[in-house]
Amino acid sequence: IRKLALQAIENEMGLTYKVPRKEKEISTAPSKRNPTFVANDISNSLLMYSRSRGIRDDIMRRVCKQVHFQTPSGKNLYAIGFQNDRGGWELRNAFYKGCLGRKSITSYLDLADSPIVVCEGFFDYLSLIQLGWIAPASHNAVILNSTALVDTAIPFFFSRQIILCLDNDKAGKAASEKIRQHCTVIDDWSSRYVSYNDVNDYLMR
Repeated sequence: IRKLALQAIENEMGLTYKVPRKEKEISTAPSKRNPTFVANDISNSLLMYSRSRGIRDDIMRRVCKQVHFQTPSGKNLYAIGFQNDRGGWELRNAFYKGCLGRKSITSYLDLADSPIVVCEGFFDYLSLIQLGWIAPASHNAVILNSTALVDTAIPFFFSRQIILCLDNDKAGKAASEKIRQHCTVIDDWSSRYVSYNDVNDYLMR
């Protein structure tokens, strides 16, 4: 599925990429200008990519958009877009990883009496829904979009109960420890995927 997703996006965009070893996503900075277009639906090529990461189409369509944008070099691309609290977009496709606009966390805090599930990236958030560990209608969530933003997120956590779902790497553990120092952590779900780097890695394997 992953290989087909790569080929489909390549064909639709009319671009040829050399896929990195181990198919790691390329991180490059898009233009800071507004998206050229935000589509309500998501193309099949991007859905093939999200399926290769274990996410059902209905979950992807419910949470994300398709964002068209231009890189500083002038390439017109499109990607799965996940909007943050400052109107910026986290962007992912089979070849690309970046942020358009202002970097920030994404928060869903409508449920006053529910704990806040904290994860690092939006594919982790989608994976939590896919696994049935959380449901948007019954769980608050904060997606950091980068562990560098943990200090930005901590004020949201005061007087709230926290469930940690961060990565099992050095940055994830450091962010978890910082949250523990300031907030009431009632559970750490990283033990559920202790042999894997993150929730999406656990889901895929």
